[in-house]
Amino acid sequence: MQKTKIVLLNAVSLSMIPEEWTETTLRVRKTSLEEVRTLLTTHEFESAVGHQSTADFLTALLGVQIKAERRQVTFQPDTLYVVFQLIGRLPEGRVLTEEELRAINYRFYTVEVLA
Repeated sequence: MQKTKIVLLNAVSLSMIPEEWTETTLRVRKTSLEEVRTLLTTHEFESAVGHQSTADFLTALLGVQIKAERRQVTFQPDTLYVVFQLIGRLPEGRVLTEEELRAINYRFYTVEVLA
């Protein structure tokens, strides 16, 4: 299926699977910074990045304006999800500065609903 929508996330959870779905298959693919930058600079997308410091960091990293938009997302078959994933646990109750974010390892993934 052709993906008609792109959503940028900073987390993925099984609670994103619609309650009425009894079974689904997701494709998760590790994606390079360059691939994500190209995807987001050449296509319209929505942000579901929950914190301003993360949005600011992604704006600097990707060269495209990322808005902080804390909202609930539910998986849809026509959507490509681009996920920014911090590697490692963050300090409890802390909102990291952009400088602190830069010091933490991260990865990007794409997530697609296949069935």
